[in-house]
Amino acid sequence: MGNISENERKSIMTTINILVVTDKNYIPLTNVLLTSLFDNNTQCTIVVHLMHSSLTDEDLIEIRQVVEKNSGTLQSYQVKAEHINTTMDESNQGRLPEETYYRLLCMSYLPVELDRVLYLDCDIIINGSLEELYNTDLTNYLFAAAYDFIEAMSDVSEDIKKLKNNVVQYMTPGCKYVNAGVLLINLAKLREVLTTEKIVSMIDEIKGILVHRDQDFLNFVFGEQICYVDYKLYNYFPLYWHWDEVKTGQPVIFHFAGRIRPWKDGYFEMLEPYIEAYRGKTRLFVKQAKELYEHYKAMSLQT
Repeated sequence: MGNISENERKSIMTTINILVVTDKNYIPLTNVLLTSLFDNNTQCTIVVHLMHSSLTDEDLIEIRQVVEKNSGTLQSYQVKAEHINTTMDESNQGRLPEETYYRLLCMSYLPVELDRVLYLDCDIIINGSLEELYNTDLTNYLFAAAYDFIEAMSDVSEDIKKLKNNVVQYMTPGCKYVNAGVLLINLAKLREVLTTEKIVSMIDEIKGILVHRDQDFLNFVFGEQICYVDYKLYNYFPLYWHWDEVKTGQPVIFHFAGRIRPWKDGYFEMLEPYIEAYRGKTRLFVKQAKELYEHYKAMSLQT
């Protein structure tokens, strides 16, 4: 490409807009996610859109340092009090904070000229390029997402499926239950059909069936308007069994969802019941996934 300036180089690179939602407790995880994101997408210009309700200037500086040292751009948005209703603020067995809903409100906060954004949970590691996922055709859809494990794992019993989620029985027949941890959002189309205020109102109206909160809401309300992407590539839980070992770009996205977290003590012990039948291949893969997380954790702490 010859001798070109840094600004000229950026102008010809693909721009990927990433949405993250966090609070003070999740800042370390957010920084690990962002470090892995930048490390595996050097061919792209990355703009990080951060939604929150309580971060201080010092908190934002901590995240901004990670973004800017990787030549990215950080945009911050504080969620308005009127967009947080009592349903969002209620505890869900102490597991899911109100921030889980914020991804559904993003069209009122992100720039109006932005037509799509890729939301990522903070308990994720990126292991490859996000370009193909980001450019998914959303012409006829509001969202793109991957199956949750109740759809992905063929040996999950019906009893476990019922325990996992109550909202499935209310979904439109033929729709698959997706995981909201990786969510490509068609902002342009979403703005055409709904407002943030309407979504806040709808959440309160159907709160009785929302076990997994915003994820249930997404599946129940928008099930027919979700494009399915490959969970093996773009939302891979380490308890799956498809690969013997971790390789660059496969899977593209690791999601350490549920109780099984590589930053917790006893990680392998917690995972053991899930992988008993796949010990020969999955245990090595899970060990490597944990090592990958620890690698990016170390990188995120470097100043």
